[in-house]
Amino acid sequence: MHYRKRSTVVLVVLGACCTGLAAWLLGVATGPAAGQSATAHTTKATVITVTAGKPSELGFKLSKSSLIPAGTVTFKVTNKGKITHDFKICTRPVSASKANSCTGKVTKRLAPGASATLTVALPKTGKYEFLCTVPGHAGAGMKGLLGIGVAVTAPKPTTTTTSTTTKTTTTTATTTTTAAATCASPQSSTATVTMFEFGYTVTPSTFPCGTVTFNVTNSGTADHDFVIENLIGQGRTNVMGPGEKATITATLTPGTWTYYCSVPTHRALGMEGKLTLTG
Repeated sequence: MHYRKRSTVVLVVLGACCTGLAAWLLGVATGPAAGQSATAHTTKATVITVTAGKPSELGFKLSKSSLIPAGTVTFKVTNKGKITHDFKICTRPVSASKANSCTGKVTKRLAPGASATLTVALPKTGKYEFLCTVPGHAGAGMKGLLGIGVAVTAPKPTTTTTSTTTKTTTTTATTTTTAAATCASPQSSTATVTMFEFGYTVTPSTFPCGTVTFNVTNSGTADHDFVIENLIGQGRTNVMGPGEKATITATLTPGTWTYYCSVPTHRALGMEGKLTLTG
């Protein structure tokens, strides 16, 4: 009788030990696989900090741009410039940074000091262009390449050219244009205007009052125009593409006249100057 009870106890203990051993072995077998699966689904996005407008107004500075792991990339963009910019990442690999537009994802237009976050999937190895879509900015050099799984050279900062208007002024700086100004002896004159990023060369810049013919050439790589301020129905070209030329005339009274580019942000970058009309 006692023998049977002891046998039963032994069998129960052995069964419990076998069950525990089996559970332990199963945990050892499945544990790493489960861990690997969880790791595969928790891959983090690469975060890149993007500074627009600094150290140069028409340039970007990226915290990293080369040998970025393929996958999800989050761009944290801040505009530290003086004018509006945005940031677009193109989603088709290219060999060089040549285009000024592309298919991709873009932030909203950012006023100076504003920030935005842009997340995009870049699963294929290659070079991807990034640029500013504000008219004229990419054409002036505000773009570069991001290397996904490949090495790229960081873009060189661009420099902003200010207006270099040639002046041979013979009147005082206090001369101003007023509606009451009249031209006692109107004459006809001709001026040559060259537009570039971001300024003008106007030769000469002082004329006798009367009709002035402006021969305008866009020698830059972005769209520009030439507008004489406070004139209605005259003294304005259309927006001109690179290499285009135009001729306009304006009747100007004695005083100082301001000219500028009306393409968004270009005037703030230095595209303005003064004409002096003697009378």
